[in-house]
Amino acid sequence: MKKIYALLPAMLLLSCTDVQHENNEEMLQRFYSWYVHQSASASVRFSVNEDSLNLYCTKSFLKNSFQDSALDYDPLLSAEKYSDYWATNIMTGRLEDSRIKMYRVSFQTDKHFHTHNIAVTLAKEKGRWKIDYVKEIK
Repeated sequence: MKKIYALLPAMLLLSCTDVQHENNEEMLQRFYSWYVHQSASASVRFSVNEDSLNLYCTKSFLKNSFQDSALDYDPLLSAEKYSDYWATNIMTGRLEDSRIKMYRVSFQTDKHFHTHNIAVTLAKEKGRWKIDYVKEIK
């Protein structure tokens, strides 16, 4: 009986860790679904509400990625062209690297099941995991 009580904290810790991974994946899926809908339908590129981006992206990412006003690609998607269709089927999963929080986000780009894949690194800012780096996976 003592062995069960000794294992209980370890089991609780492991289950909380798994929930955190699921929460990050759900957060990325929710964010990118919203972001693609908003930015693809906006008449001016990058006209997404800055307060909303601050909830999901680190200050350093926003400062470094959006400072150039002549961007010809979207730094959050690491893509030049995209459409609202990308938001219809988004898949997320953790990339295997125990040192950092890195996730794969895959967008179905057309009805022929072509995909666009990005690696998204998260960093903790003010107690929340936020997008800190995005890179296309080829």
